[in-house]
Amino acid sequence: MQQDTGTLLGCVFIAGLLLFFVVGSMNIRAKRLRKSEQAMAWTQPRFWRSAPCRVLAIGSSCVEVSPRRACTGLAWSGTEAELREINGALYFEHASSPVCPGSHWCAEEGQECACFGDVVFAPLLFNGARYLLSSQDRKRFSLKSRGTTRCGFDQYGQPYESSDDWSRPSGHCWCTPEEVLQLVKRHGTSLGELGERSNRAQEAFEGIGRPGSGAPLYRGSLAGLNTSLLDVDLRASAEGEEEEDMKGQTTHDSRRRRTYAYTPWALVEVPSQDSAGGGTVTCAYEHGAPGATFGVHTTSGPDTTFWSWGGNEAEEVNKEWVGKLDHSRTTQCYVRIAGDAGRDTCEVGMQPLEELQAHADHALLIANVTLTSLIVITVLVWVGLAFRVS
Repeated sequence: MQQDTGTLLGCVFIAGLLLFFVVGSMNIRAKRLRKSEQAMAWTQPRFWRSAPCRVLAIGSSCVEVSPRRACTGLAWSGTEAELREINGALYFEHASSPVCPGSHWCAEEGQECACFGDVVFAPLLFNGARYLLSSQDRKRFSLKSRGTTRCGFDQYGQPYESSDDWSRPSGHCWCTPEEVLQLVKRHGTSLGELGERSNRAQEAFEGIGRPGSGAPLYRGSLAGLNTSLLDVDLRASAEGEEEEDMKGQTTHDSRRRRTYAYTPWALVEVPSQDSAGGGTVTCAYEHGAPGATFGVHTTSGPDTTFWSWGGNEAEEVNKEWVGKLDHSRTTQCYVRIAGDAGRDTCEVGMQPLEELQAHADHALLIANVTLTSLIVITVLVWVGLAFRVS
């Protein structure tokens, strides 16, 4: 009798545990459905045009997902990033964590940064969806470097200090090589302007389906939808990112499990459609906005340097783009023409639009199969439990 009671309690526990998994799977499935709806609205062909884009630079940025901070350990601090030219375009390896148009991580605070160009001191330049450094802070915490610079110190060798109206950041140094600075200058733009254009593209992606966004609604109302294709919040403000990094999170435990997310990007020149000629220089991503596929290329584990398949995936995407370049460094890209950001040529994609929808639908299919399987198993267990009790 006591054995039967123990068996019964064990079956009840298993049945309750299955119910818990069913509820969790339903939540995941709901997220996947929202992502599929968002991808459907974002990739409507009538809101895009194909164009011959001239590629100027290529790389893949990296960010640690939680807590949101720079990917360190991929490259040795103080080592100058290798800058190559492939098929006429500047090419950055993913190990240097380059941010479009080519600002790469070079050192942690207090260490030496090897750089011939501009060095900026900041917790994080780019969080996988948005550029965080304001133009004012970029000027305040930047200096010219012609060799090595001690990270966190100004041109006079003094540490950056706080004042009444701003707080001293903590974290890392980022180098923008002179070749990149000259490239940006030749095309009549700036690092700050490129960051603002990318942020406008991300805002358009996050607002897809809202009234006035220029996108249709599907499967009911998408008006309240403001979800990216990553399960973590990509809409944190710059202040929130800095605040998190200032809690002393600049040290790294090699035993802690980390998740690094990589975002392939390309600095491109999109030709103008009017008779005036010229073009617009902007940062392009796989599907027009940095957050659209953030989380697709990831690496998880205690040693993200060794287990760097996410970085290798992003590197393969970059190599594919380079391989498509013709003798004039031109390849086909996709320019969104809907909304204010579209009119200013802010949203430029390097991959065919249907790939984003296919990825979202595949994730939704897996969630549906998982949920259905759990429901069937749970029902069978509860039916068996009911027969046993009766």
